[in-house]
Amino acid sequence: ERIEKKVAAEQESTELLSSVKKILSIEEGTCSEIVPQHLIRRVINLYPAKTDFVRIVLGLAGKMIRVISCPGDVMIVRPEIVCGVRGNSCTQDSSMLVMAKFFSTIQVEMEVARAITGRSCTIKVSVASLQATTQEDRLRVALFSRQRELFSGPLENGRMVFDEIDPGLYTVTICNIGKVIGEIDLNLEECVVGGLRGN
Repeated sequence: ERIEKKVAAEQESTELLSSVKKILSIEEGTCSEIVPQHLIRRVINLYPAKTDFVRIVLGLAGKMIRVISCPGDVMIVRPEIVCGVRGNSCTQDSSMLVMAKFFSTIQVEMEVARAITGRSCTIKVSVASLQATTQEDRLRVALFSRQRELFSGPLENGRMVFDEIDPGLYTVTICNIGKVIGEIDLNLEECVVGGLRGN
């Protein structure tokens, strides 16, 4: 009986994977004409859209940090004067950046500061609840790199600090009782300034 259930589950997974591949290979605009609607709905349910998610790209050059890309709803708190923002990038450099983002139930403030020596940064994440049902003492913050958890823990006085973070791709998640209520993809890129790569 267990073998039969396993075979049935594998057949269903194979059929679903085949449907996903079929949908992804069809040109836009013709999908609904060829693929049954119930299969399209199943694929959409497998890959739901992320609403509490933001992606930020920062450039690191020497001891300076530059905003390369961030959504319009992310506020640059520091430096206070951010001139020359063109094409979703910031031309003003600073050794520290503070950004703020409102999610549906929380406000997240992220401070990224260059270390005095070396290539690393310090990242401070502060979280404030926007709803009475979201209690800050129940929130957990985790830092991932390429889907591997580096640090995780509860907020302390509403914040979490990650030290000695090298350039790379990271994800910061804020969870409330196991549910992700805020997620930030953070790309720390080393930039070339004056023909030399910053370090």
